[in-house]
Amino acid sequence: MFWRFNYSTSQIPNLLEKEDITLKEILDEEDVLQECKTNNEKLVNFLIRPENLNQLIENSIELPSEELSEKERFKYSTISCELLICDIPAVNDSLIENEAILEKLYSFLANNNQETVNPLMASYFAKIMGCLISRKTEQFLSFIQKKEKFLEHFLQNINTSAITDILLRFLTNVDMIETRHKVVQWLKDIKLVNGLVDLFSFEHSNEVHSNASQLFSDLIRISRDQILNQRELANDGFMSVCEVNSNAQPKDPGLNTIEYLHKNSLLEQLESEEILDKLLQTIFLSQDKNNSSLLQGIDVFMTLLEPVTWSNEIEMNQSQEEEKLKRDRDRMEIGLFSINSIGNSCYKHLSQLSDLVQKSKSRLENYKFSNGSEIPVVGQIRLSILKLFNRLLNLFDEKINQEFIRLGILDYIFSMMFLYKWNNFLHVQIKDILINCFQFDFKRIQSLADENRPVEQIRVEDLETNELKSFVHHLFKDCNLFLKLVHFWSEYFDGVEEINEKTIVTSKPKSVGYIGHLALITNFIYKQTTDSNYSAFIKDCLNKFVDKDLVETWEEMNENKINKLNTLNSKDLVQNPFLINSACVSDTGDFIELPSDEKMNKKFSEMHQEMKINCVQDFSLSESQIVNFSSKQSGIDSNDDSAQMFEQVCQQRDNMNFGTSCPDTSNFDDDMWVKKEIRFSENQTESTFDVKDNWAVFSTEKDFKMKIEHKNINDEPTSCIKKYSEKVSNYSSSSSSSSSDGSSDSEDDNQKNVNTNK
Repeated sequence: MFWRFNYSTSQIPNLLEKEDITLKEILDEEDVLQECKTNNEKLVNFLIRPENLNQLIENSIELPSEELSEKERFKYSTISCELLICDIPAVNDSLIENEAILEKLYSFLANNNQETVNPLMASYFAKIMGCLISRKTEQFLSFIQKKEKFLEHFLQNINTSAITDILLRFLTNVDMIETRHKVVQWLKDIKLVNGLVDLFSFEHSNEVHSNASQLFSDLIRISRDQILNQRELANDGFMSVCEVNSNAQPKDPGLNTIEYLHKNSLLEQLESEEILDKLLQTIFLSQDKNNSSLLQGIDVFMTLLEPVTWSNEIEMNQSQEEEKLKRDRDRMEIGLFSINSIGNSCYKHLSQLSDLVQKSKSRLENYKFSNGSEIPVVGQIRLSILKLFNRLLNLFDEKINQEFIRLGILDYIFSMMFLYKWNNFLHVQIKDILINCFQFDFKRIQSLADENRPVEQIRVEDLETNELKSFVHHLFKDCNLFLKLVHFWSEYFDGVEEINEKTIVTSKPKSVGYIGHLALITNFIYKQTTDSNYSAFIKDCLNKFVDKDLVETWEEMNENKINKLNTLNSKDLVQNPFLINSACVSDTGDFIELPSDEKMNKKFSEMHQEMKINCVQDFSLSESQIVNFSSKQSGIDSNDDSAQMFEQVCQQRDNMNFGTSCPDTSNFDDDMWVKKEIRFSENQTESTFDVKDNWAVFSTEKDFKMKIEHKNINDEPTSCIKKYSEKVSNYSSSSSSSSSDGSSDSEDDNQKNVNTNK
């Protein structure tokens, strides 16, 4: 193959020999990228000329004319960008050393805004900037820091996601701790965070809100992960050299190595109470004019509260959950999770969030199905606020939880499950909120328990000190949780005649979307009441805050109906026998269950027995069925005419030998193509062929197999030999004609031989 010998058909070397060669001619070549990536010296030297670099930058950042066709319009822009980011050291050096070219590249940010920036050209610009940040970090950072209006130019193009990636590359593509610290301090000095908060104003578009929120969240995640990873490396001993190596000490005398590992000034500003209060105030001012600002602002707070939710992932096993809890504690110890500032900001504006849940309306109040029925719509704002409430309750902060109880928002939240009975996203949040309320009280019980006073002896009065009310008290008495549960279960079971192992027999079929999550809530409460360490506490609350008749109805409903419903719901919809655990199936068992009818069983057994009889179990031949001419000397007289004819036919074939099926090959010579003599015994009454089916295998230039069938057990062996010799002679004539050189003489000779044998 030509490519194995470095054979190239590229015309670029020939073009570069021309004195008047232009950059456009080079860009028109299809293999220009491949040649550049292979570090073609002549091509690289041509590209790094100042005029050519300037043209490549211009192609990458300036929008081509609209008069060109779509196929040709962005051709040179794409190729120019790819050539600049090929990671060729000479190209990178030429770019960073030529300040005029850098100024031309930076002009893309300065000369564009949200109305004029083109997303495709912005992506080309971002790729070139990212390459310079990765390969020439120090030099390019020095160039950018000289731009006093960098933040203004950056934010005016933030409606394009490619521009936001440039800023993230300063944090993700810098490996040196000292350089990264410079980047972080520079971003703080130019007040990046304040600029991002201002973008949440209703004056900006939805794209600006979305990109600002995404950048805000990415900065939080990246900063947290980098600091935590640095601390883990330090704990493992990989960075302990920083404590003894003077060269690794930061140049700033006010900072030591520990502060490098555990502090991030940009993250501290992102999590500061001042910034979070400003963000909440901005989104609340925009709620009546632009819902996008409120939604994206809530997403930022969801990101700030992310570490708390790690310990609640259902998919984790116990060891993984313990590891996540340990990482959460590490984050709080080193200041990566400013729980106080986040909690205080949310606490101040919790009443406003509560009002939004109860009073805000979706743009589409009702959703109409194709059958004409309508259902109310929750709206994305209320759903996002409930997600935030769920994470706030998961903080287990006493002040925030008491504010929830004071506002009475939990009563309305639980009622939303039945108002919006088809929104399962809402039902998941309501279920988690209620379980978090119970978990908070259980956690307080554990903190009060000791050796002298176990958990079983803690009562509700012990939790309600200093005018504090427990969540269980609030849910049972103020929210009438049990009354609502019993009421909706009674409606669901209305008309139900029987609940068996297969189905629910009812005269009034009904279907509601919340029944599954309602069952989860009911099962959780019932389990805590009957079988948990806190059952004494729950029963004490039931006796004090719930009517006795209601409790009896609740217990009776769980024992008689809900338990049966749980059994029915726990069964697989489809039972696949091939998915059954092999440990549960005996060796003699059968996956197929036989019919119960006796006649059918008998028929099945007969059919099974018949299949066994007719089934071929052994596909090989026995020794008695294999033809062996050389080992047996008895059975055929050499004076017999038939035997003589058979021997003549065999002798006519050049290159004749027995195949691999012949059992005894020890007597054969090394040359397998030499003609072999076949001898027969004088006894005519016994044949070397078995009276049943036999196979005689011969090998010539083509494999040939012929089966000798005895129509009658009493047939004479000689007659079988005669029939067989006729078939062999016919085969020999056809084989000779196919292997001949086409001459008529050889064909006539073969035909004469066959006729003579006949």
